[in-house]
Amino acid sequence: MAAAGRFFLHFQHKQRYNELVTRLRNLTRDNDMEAYLDRLKASAFGRFIQQPHLSALWNKHFMQEQSLVNLLATAEGKAAFMRAVELASDATKLREDEAQEKEAMDVADSILRSVGYGLEDKLMSMEAKLAPQSYFYLIDQPTLKAAWRLNFRHEQAVRWGLWWAVFPSSLPLNSTFDATTRSQLVDMLATTESRAAFKRAVSVEDSIYISIDELCRSFPDDRSLLLTTKRLVQIGRELVLEDQTLKQLEGKLKSMEARLAPQTYFHLIHQQDLQALWSTHFKHEQAVRWGLWWAVFPAKLDGLDAECKQELEGKLKSMEARLAPQTYFHLIHQQDLQALWSTHFKHEQAVRWGLWWAVFPEKLEGLPPTSKEEGPHCQLPQVNTEYWGREQQTQELGELLANSYGVLLLHGPPGIGKTCLAVDVGWHMWKKGCFPGKGSHCQLPQVNTENWGREQQIQELGELLANSYGVLLLHGPPGIGKTCLAVDVGWHMWEKGCLPGGAVLVPLKGAASARKQQQRLSEALGVHHVNDALDRIRSAGRMLLILDAAEACLLGVEVGAFVALLNT
Repeated sequence: MAAAGRFFLHFQHKQRYNELVTRLRNLTRDNDMEAYLDRLKASAFGRFIQQPHLSALWNKHFMQEQSLVNLLATAEGKAAFMRAVELASDATKLREDEAQEKEAMDVADSILRSVGYGLEDKLMSMEAKLAPQSYFYLIDQPTLKAAWRLNFRHEQAVRWGLWWAVFPSSLPLNSTFDATTRSQLVDMLATTESRAAFKRAVSVEDSIYISIDELCRSFPDDRSLLLTTKRLVQIGRELVLEDQTLKQLEGKLKSMEARLAPQTYFHLIHQQDLQALWSTHFKHEQAVRWGLWWAVFPAKLDGLDAECKQELEGKLKSMEARLAPQTYFHLIHQQDLQALWSTHFKHEQAVRWGLWWAVFPEKLEGLPPTSKEEGPHCQLPQVNTEYWGREQQTQELGELLANSYGVLLLHGPPGIGKTCLAVDVGWHMWKKGCFPGKGSHCQLPQVNTENWGREQQIQELGELLANSYGVLLLHGPPGIGKTCLAVDVGWHMWEKGCLPGGAVLVPLKGAASARKQQQRLSEALGVHHVNDALDRIRSAGRMLLILDAAEACLLGVEVGAFVALLNT
């Protein structure tokens, strides 16, 4: 503008600069430069910004551009600008010279255009800097990307009402999206039903706003906008139908709940005072914790006077005091078992079988030694009676364990019955007397009587264990009965007297770490102290360990693939 002012001083005798007078006529002499800049922005420079978004950026950032303000910040530039206004406003001081007027206008336009183009370049540079902060760059679909850039440039989400004002009627045209395609898209989304379906398919969480994230999810690539929108409308209609169905079901459930509300559980209580108490504090409950019950009973029991309540509370407290030191073992009527439980499991209500066999009957008092030692024990679980036709396998595995070094590995995918087969082998060996001797235990479950035709397998496996190095691996797909076969082999060897130290089933499924595997094994063997356990196991003689899901000890093997029989 300082250059333009100097130009006007040089041509101070020019006349009728009509266009320039029109631009500057509304300007008045004012010391407020911001007022001049506002008028200048509205009258002169706006037309040099051709692109709408650049014009908006110009209007928004004009006052923040320090370089533009500096053009008129100096006294010389300010005086030149004021002189130009005076000359342009006073037509009597201008001469009529058409040729010089045209030349002057051309020079003025060139100066103003050069200033304008410089501004446009600066604004485009500013736009490039702001581009990474604009969310529309995340959209892959080119037509939607252009539409969002033109209408919602710096927004991450807009209301659906604003979206429908642009989409699809005002979508910009390009080489892949012509007027015909836009017309088809407008017809497709002309009805309220189709728009609701599109909105249902696109919306993820917020039904008021449509976000760039939702557009990116719904339009993940640059495929045809028409085809993708058609697919979304179809999906949305199905979702709307599902929503309507769910809404109907919810209405029916609420109606049913309203009908069932009076039929709560407290109506089943016959005692009126207790019924009133339950209806007040646990109306919709079928059961509550004792702590909650004692919080209201008998303190909040209606129908009793204060004296009766105090008497009842006193009796309850006295009963509770008497029962406190009397832990669960007092419920056992057999004196010897009561003494055994009170000594080893005083505060326990239940213990694992491995812990039980560690003290019973060896540490049972009141019985003669012969009573404690008679008969070995098989601690295996009961045999699964749903498996048929594996008697031969059980017998073979039992004989294999009895005659080998005592290790069999049953292998197979999960669910085929490796554990059941191993337990069957254990019971088979137990019944055959393979695990006799003082303190020997067969912890295998009972043989599954529904598994037929595996006697030969049980016998062969039992002999293989008895005569080999003592390791067998049963492998096969899940559900075929590997565990049951191993149990049958165990019982087979036990019954033959091949396992004086007993037979134990160790479930390793879910024991991924060595610590958990050691814990499972210790629990199965009833190990409390290492030295005692070693002495007891060594003195017991040969023992059968059935490791169910032995793949837990290995890496990269499918769960449930192995059952190992270890005859130690």
